[in-house]
Amino acid sequence: MNKRILCNLLCLVIMVVPLIGCWDMEEIEDRNQVIAMGIDKKGKEFELTIQMPVPINIVGGKAGGGGGKAVETFSETGSSLTQMIAKLQEQVNRRLFLGHLRVVIFGEDVAKDGVYRFLDLLMRTPDVSRKVKMVTTSGKAKDILNHPIEMDKINSTFIDSMIQTGITFKSMTSTILADLVSDIENKKRQPILNELVMNKKGYRWVGISLFKKDRKIGRLNTIEATPLLQIREQKFGDPIKINCSTGAGEKGTIEFRPIDIEKDISVIKNRMVRIAIEIEGEIVEKTCNLNLSKRQTIPRIEQKIRSKYHELARRVINRAQRQYQTDIFNLGAHVYAFHPGFYRQHNWSHNFANIPIQLVYKIHIRRFGLDS
Repeated sequence: MNKRILCNLLCLVIMVVPLIGCWDMEEIEDRNQVIAMGIDKKGKEFELTIQMPVPINIVGGKAGGGGGKAVETFSETGSSLTQMIAKLQEQVNRRLFLGHLRVVIFGEDVAKDGVYRFLDLLMRTPDVSRKVKMVTTSGKAKDILNHPIEMDKINSTFIDSMIQTGITFKSMTSTILADLVSDIENKKRQPILNELVMNKKGYRWVGISLFKKDRKIGRLNTIEATPLLQIREQKFGDPIKINCSTGAGEKGTIEFRPIDIEKDISVIKNRMVRIAIEIEGEIVEKTCNLNLSKRQTIPRIEQKIRSKYHELARRVINRAQRQYQTDIFNLGAHVYAFHPGFYRQHNWSHNFANIPIQLVYKIHIRRFGLDS
């Protein structure tokens, strides 16, 4: 008898367990999906702007409606992110849900004042993805989210896909929420973020914001960002142009695009850091009559490209050491891992500006097209 009761109870438990899987379910219609955040300074407080989609205007209504705004933005001020979100919750009819957050934008004033205070809530909220893209702007983040664009109905979707395309083609940094927090908390690393501005039809990537811990200290434009990305993240950066001429008074340019890159960071005789960058690429455009089929032509072009990269990288390294006095390349993390004695001997974090850095570029042109 006891065995029969026990068996029945076991069967009952097995039947009930699958039924409790959705005990805390919340319908998607009962949430307001926050897809973007913008944070600015406003007086002595901060201003949080959130963007949420309006589903009926994206997919259309029962009568083939839609046609209204695809997104709505709401703003509130406060002294902390928690307080501002609580105030925003009072403006909407459903619970604010951060699980679909895709982009967080910091205005110029906030970036210079420090961004770390806003990251704690995002990291502690289990709904928030650690892959949220972090961006800066030279103006107000609120203006970025309210800016009308022509190529997409939703600003955050456009920004997210724009940055993702840059990451895919290795021309932008891939800093996400988890990376930003890690770089701020790691004494041997410094954060960088993509920077966007508005234009007539949408947005434009204008380079990379440089940080010392959680405060913005400067910016590199799109050309200057190329050696930073090559040294720090082993990425291509933007294609570069060099001048070319045939010697008959004709002038033009050759555009070179990397297709593969390798880097090596080492310490030479315990005296200096050596950065070696090897790039393979292709010629994508030539606006002069230079004959590329001649044997001596390609080595000459490779030398010009090498000199252009070297000059650009040296200029950025000098700015990092003299102007910012900050290891924006995260060389210290690599040196500490493989040459800890050199790192300690030179007191890297305080003496980066005085550390000798040798730079070596190697360029290989693999393809130059059908027309030589």
